[in-house]
Amino acid sequence: MLLTVKALQGRECSLQVSPEERVGALKRLVAERLQVPVEQQRLLYRGKALADERCLSDYAIGPSARLNLVLKPPAGGGAGTKAGGAGPPLEDFGDPPSPSSSSSSSSSSSSPSPPPSHPVFGGALARLLGRHFGAQDVPRVLQQLHKDYELALRGLSLDDVERLGTRLLHPEGAPPGPSPTPTPSPP
Repeated sequence: MLLTVKALQGRECSLQVSPEERVGALKRLVAERLQVPVEQQRLLYRGKALADERCLSDYAIGPSARLNLVLKPPAGGGAGTKAGGAGPPLEDFGDPPSPSSSSSSSSSSSSPSPPPSHPVFGGALARLLGRHFGAQDVPRVLQQLHKDYELALRGLSLDDVERLGTRLLHPEGAPPGPSPTPTPSPP
């Protein structure tokens, strides 16, 4: 089957592969065609990251599919990139930025300062994105995420908001109130 792999910078290539091909082998082909080291590749299909050890058929990738290639920073931590292990634990994802975190980041002038946090998404998201994008790209990614988020919120109907509120207030499923009484069955 013929697949198209498109990098975010606009470069793309078409590759002839088998549905039983492993993602790792596909990455090696992409490395040859687009001159991108395998270690820096993250392949996405319909927004989902593909694992190297899985087959393309595991993701129901069919002929003429289009995969997105996201470039990860080099493992060596070159200029302007952060090392992969730095940053908040995943539990902190989405927490609002604390005043102490912004002052502590300015104390280390030798390393590049983290991108400014976004008021809605918090500083943890900016740090997480900093691990995967260049420092100059993080504000643009956050801005686009914010635009998409606002657009999705504006598209909600009042019924959608009510259902969302009910789910958040009553995650166990049943809204509070009188429970239905069982009706006796006729003999």
